[in-house]
Amino acid sequence: MRTSTLTAVALAQLVSAATYDLKSYASGSNFVDSFYFIGGYNSTINGDMWNWWNSGDDFLANVTTAKQKGMLTINASTGNVKLSVDTVPKVDYNMKRFSFRLESRKKYGFGTVFVFDAVHMPYGCGMWPAYWTTGESWPHGGEIDIMEQVNKRTNNQMVFHTDGQCILAPAEGSITGNVVLNDCMHKPTDNAGCATADPRNTSFGSGFNDAQGGIYVTEFAETAISIWFFPRSGIPAGLDSKSNATTIDTATFGPPATQLPNNAGCDLKSQFAEQKIIINTSLCGNFAGEADVLNASAARSRQARAVIRPT
Repeated sequence: MRTSTLTAVALAQLVSAATYDLKSYASGSNFVDSFYFIGGYNSTINGDMWNWWNSGDDFLANVTTAKQKGMLTINASTGNVKLSVDTVPKVDYNMKRFSFRLESRKKYGFGTVFVFDAVHMPYGCGMWPAYWTTGESWPHGGEIDIMEQVNKRTNNQMVFHTDGQCILAPAEGSITGNVVLNDCMHKPTDNAGCATADPRNTSFGSGFNDAQGGIYVTEFAETAISIWFFPRSGIPAGLDSKSNATTIDTATFGPPATQLPNNAGCDLKSQFAEQKIIINTSLCGNFAGEADVLNASAARSRQARAVIRPT
C-alpha cells in the first residue's frame, strides 16, 4: 500500500487582476486542524455510516482511528503530513481496510487560489487517490477534480462537474492538457464530467513520486477556473514554501493544464458555489474497481483480494 505525504496547503485571495495575497498556510499539526476527518465506522454493525458517501471497498477512519493505526503521522522537522490507508498485512474476514477522507473546515468562494504541495501519492492496484473541491449541496455548487486517477495510470486527469449546462471549450492553444470530454453536466454523462488529461507522466503515480512530487495550483476566478501542475524541479520561485512569498501572481505561470472559462457555454457563477477542499483515498470502488479500468491499466482483475491482502 502506498502513502500520501503532504507538504502544505495554501490559500490566497484576489487583490488585483491576477495577484493574490496569501491568507492561510497549513502544514504539520495546523494542516490536521484545518480539516475534518470524515469517519463513521461503527463496530456494533461492522459498517460505515458514510457508506453512501464512500464508494470504495474500505471504511473511513476518524482522526483517532487514523492516529492509532499509524495512518496519520507528522514529521516535526519538516512539517510534512503523512496520510496512508491501513497497512495491516491481512484484513480480517468480513472487514474492510481503513482509508481516509479529509474535508476542509472552511469553504472558499471566487477570488481564491488553492495551492497543494505533495511529495508522494498513492498508486497501484485498487488505489483511487483524489484532491478535489465541491460545493455544499452536490451536484449544485459544482465539483473541481484537481488530482484524480486510479490503479497504475501515469497521467493525471482534471474534471469539472456541474448541475446545469456547461461546456468545456478553452481557446485554441490556451491549455497544455488534452480535452477528452467536454460536457460538464452530470446527468447526460452519468457524472463523467468534462475532462482534461495531463500528458506529463510526472503528474500522477510512480512518475510523480520519482520526481519527488510537485504542486497543484487552482485559480477559482469568476472569469475562469484554471489548474496548473508544477513538478518539483519546475516549481516557480514564488510558490516554493522556502521563499516566504506573501503574494501569488498567476499571470506568471504560463498556460494552465486545463481551464474552464466563463462564457456563453458555461456561466460559472450559476454553476459553482463556495468550495470545500477534499483529500481522500478510496480502494477499488466504482472507478478503480471497474473491470475495464483495471484491464486498461494492467492491474489485477481480482481487485478486492488485492486490497484485503496486498502482495
